[in-house]
Amino acid sequence: PTSGSARILGRVSSLLEVGTGFHPELSGRDNIYLNGTILGMSKREIDHKFDEIVDFSGVARFLDTPTKRYSSGMQVRLAFSVAAHLEPDVLIVDEVLAVGDMEFQRRCLGKMQEVASGGRTVLFVSHNMSTMGQLCNVGMLLSHGRITATGELKHVAQAYMDELFTTQSDAGDESLRVSVTTAIDDLESEKVWRQGSQLTVRVSVWSREAVQGPAVDLYLQSSAGRMVFAQSDRFIDSSNGSSQHNWVFEFRLENTGFVADYMTLD
Repeated sequence: PTSGSARILGRVSSLLEVGTGFHPELSGRDNIYLNGTILGMSKREIDHKFDEIVDFSGVARFLDTPTKRYSSGMQVRLAFSVAAHLEPDVLIVDEVLAVGDMEFQRRCLGKMQEVASGGRTVLFVSHNMSTMGQLCNVGMLLSHGRITATGELKHVAQAYMDELFTTQSDAGDESLRVSVTTAIDDLESEKVWRQGSQLTVRVSVWSREAVQGPAVDLYLQSSAGRMVFAQSDRFIDSSNGSSQHNWVFEFRLENTGFVADYMTLD
C-alpha cells in the first residue's frame, strides 16, 4: 500500500504471491528458515516444526535444490507449508492456491479449516465461490477498491453474482423469439446454485408461424467454460401432434454435487 496504517493484534501470516519471502539462490531448506523468520518464527520454533513443514510440502527430495529451480507449484507448496505451521492468529491467503494440484489444494483447505476451527482467523481472497463456500462463513465484496457488500457469505456471494450475471435473456427477431428465465428453489433473484437446491430453467418460444415440437437443448458450463451437464427435450414427445405459435419448456434440476462455481446458460 502507498498509504494508510494497520493495527495488528497477534501474529499474522500471509501467502500472497508465489515466491514471496524466498531467495531464488537459496535452497528449499534455507528458505524455510528465511521465510519462517520473516513471518515471525524463532529458529527454535522452525527447528521444532521443520520435519512437519517438509512433510506437508511434499518437496523433501528437492530440499537442497535452489528454489529458482522449483516450479511455481513447488514454491507455493513450500511457502504455504511454512505459513500454515506458523500457528498464526490471522492467516491471509490470496488466489495463489490455484497453481497447486488438486491433492495439495485439498490438503491446504483442510489445514485452513483446522486453523479456523482452532479459534483463529483465516482471510481468504478468491473468486472461487465453491472453495469459499467450503471455508468461509462471512464475506466481503470489493469492487474498484471499495467495499460494496459485507455479511453472511451467501448474501455476499449473491451480490457478486448480481454484478456478473443476468437471470433473463431474450433472443430472436420478429419471426421467432426465445426467452429464458432461471430460478433457484423458485426464487428468480437467486443466482447461486448450491448443493441440494433445485434449479428451474424456463424456456419460452414464440414463432410467427405455427410449428410442431420445437427442440430445446440446455447446457450448463463451469466458470472455466467447460460443459459439465447437458439436457434436451429431443428424447421426449412434446408435440402432442399439434402445431402451435407458443411453447414453454421447463427443466428442473437438483444440484447433487456439481463442482462448478456457477453456471451460464446457452
